[in-house]
Amino acid sequence: MPVLQLATEYPPNNEAAYTEDLTARLKAKIIEDNPTGIMRRDAHPEMHGVVKAEFTVATELPPELAVGIFSQPGTYKA
Repeated sequence: MPVLQLATEYPPNNEAAYTEDLTARLKAKIIEDNPTGIMRRDAHPEMHGVVKAEFTVATELPPELAVGIFSQPGTYKA
């Protein structure tokens, strides 16, 4: 048995065939579940609202957190 290395992918030889089969079955299920042609999410449908939000970067963050947008205190649209 070969020694497997961490952080290395070992896909099966027929991975492309598995992927094509799964894709075809998922497409068929979505079409079957939505015969009107209106496609909804196939799993975990969610309701979404439109909101306005903002976030504030606090002053005096620890150095390990004061990176990128968090390097300067301020309020930003979200």
